[in-house]
Amino acid sequence: MFHKATEGATNYDVNYTADRTGATAAGLRWGAYHFARPDGATLEAVAADARAEAAHFLAIAQPVAGDLLPVLDLEATGGLSPELLIAWTQAWLDDVKVGTGSNVLIYTSPNFWRTSLADTLLFAQQGFPLWLAHFTSAAAPSVPAANWNGGGWTFWQWTDCATVPGVAGCVDEDRFSGSDLAAFTISSTTQPSASPTPSATASASPTPTTTSSPSPAQSPSPTSAPSSSVSPSASPQPTPTADKTAPAAPRMTRPDAKVASSRSIDVAWTHPESDGITFDVRYRAADLTSGFGSSVSLVRNTRARSSDLRGDAGHNYCFSARATDAAGNTSEWSSARCTAVPLDDRDLASTSRWVEARSREFYGGTFTEARSKGQNLTTGKVRTRKIFLLAQQCSGCGKVSVFLNDKLLRTIDLRAVETVTESPIRVARFPSPRRGTLAIVVVSDNKPVRIDGVVFSL
Repeated sequence: MFHKATEGATNYDVNYTADRTGATAAGLRWGAYHFARPDGATLEAVAADARAEAAHFLAIAQPVAGDLLPVLDLEATGGLSPELLIAWTQAWLDDVKVGTGSNVLIYTSPNFWRTSLADTLLFAQQGFPLWLAHFTSAAAPSVPAANWNGGGWTFWQWTDCATVPGVAGCVDEDRFSGSDLAAFTISSTTQPSASPTPSATASASPTPTTTSSPSPAQSPSPTSAPSSSVSPSASPQPTPTADKTAPAAPRMTRPDAKVASSRSIDVAWTHPESDGITFDVRYRAADLTSGFGSSVSLVRNTRARSSDLRGDAGHNYCFSARATDAAGNTSEWSSARCTAVPLDDRDLASTSRWVEARSREFYGGTFTEARSKGQNLTTGKVRTRKIFLLAQQCSGCGKVSVFLNDKLLRTIDLRAVETVTESPIRVARFPSPRRGTLAIVVVSDNKPVRIDGVVFSL
């Protein structure tokens, strides 16, 4: 397991020594990580800041032979440009590598590496292994730096909402690319000459990635305790007055409609505080035939208060957020806001006399029109609690009947005094999800019926 030891140049986890002792006694592999808080306006300043954070990490973490490799957790830029952040990272890695006599793992996400470090290959080329945070149900993650210079990932944190016996709520879960952790442990240590005293204002609370362990399915069985360990008396004995108050949960403000107006979903959140607050935003998705899956990360450790997601046709999405303050305290997840992406008219199977046309007034820029009684549009099997029809309403429009599994749900008269487009028309609402094939059948003659899409909501 990897445990957070330090953050920045002063903050640390006051439970670190006790947790290490307990984990070692239980026969668990132990490793420590540092959450980077880069700072500085020049190359000299960032190097000095990185060295200070490296010394702080070595003093608190006290890495010894048999430990898992130390980890640099890169999720925050501190406002540094890619050039300065690369220089900061190099200085920290160099000092910790010298101080431990071992290699160092880099923990990051694909997006952060590509945008904040300009997708540099430098550290992959130097042989620093990658611990990748990419929350996805896909068979493989997206690996930055040209698949880490061809070497790929070593550890992959694939979800932040796994279930572990004996632990309440969601936990992070990781996969290990190898079969033997020996290559990723410290074989010998060279302790730093200086051991700065931790600041009394240090944080006792972990960041969102507090502890993590390789997936049981892919990691070896627990081994015996490391060959040497740190006794409580040998470690610093801080007595800080720690800020343990979690911030308020954010409030989701968008999506602001139950039906998305386009495939691009606008996501936004708000929070009463501004200074030092970062956010994690996640979502759950449900396709046309199944319920909601596990949570997937949209953004992590961002100061932004909006983002977007390209949704899939016929899918439902629910978004929630949590806040982390400057002391590392994390709020509960917010209440979720949900929206459904319509199934476009082009996604429906049609009989021969439907004609596709284009117009910017309609969802997706198209609609499908018929004027003959008995013409129909159908879907494959769906699972839904609510059904809405997207169809134009106008003074000369006709009528349609909507069926689920050949059972009539509603006949809709599309006549209206004023022309209305892209306004969802409720077809049915069920107390629990229903499954079946939907059919839209024209029941008028010689009158236009213009279908824009169908919405299936859970």
